[in-house]
Amino acid sequence: MCRKAAGRRSGGRCLHRASRRGRQLVRESDHLFVYGTLRRMSGHDAHRLVATDAVLVGEGSLRGLLYAADGYPALVASDDAADLVRGEVYRLGGSGQCATASVLARLDEYEGCDPLHPARGLFRRVRAEVALDDGRRVSAWVYLYNRDTTALRRIASGDYCVSSASRRA
Repeated sequence: MCRKAAGRRSGGRCLHRASRRGRQLVRESDHLFVYGTLRRMSGHDAHRLVATDAVLVGEGSLRGLLYAADGYPALVASDDAADLVRGEVYRLGGSGQCATASVLARLDEYEGCDPLHPARGLFRRVRAEVALDDGRRVSAWVYLYNRDTTALRRIASGDYCVSSASRRA
């Protein structure tokens, strides 16, 4: 039986539901898509929040638009198949039934996400389909920007690491 590892952040729910995606069983809550400061390629200290409790599954992309906010990227959803954001997919947890929930609680805090009151947070955590570079598709948690993007600069490449590297060069 799952203990409430994430406490109030998860609303006391275990996040270990499973669903069928094609022929492969994918545990929805076990994957996380990162596209900015949490990526290993970003060189940011925040990557340790993922690296300590997750295993890299691969690189991939999802539908969305990427913007440059104040020192971090801001992803918003898009229905246009041409709008792609590049990132990395990690499998979370590893020890204990609710290790994933405790990792997500730490990431929620870092991202300014409040799952109990999604409208209040800087970001909100949702599930999205990610296309991995090897052809697989997985359902993964992703943090979407929860503010207006009108005044933000769009990152046309959809890749924060490429965009931030070009600004440093």
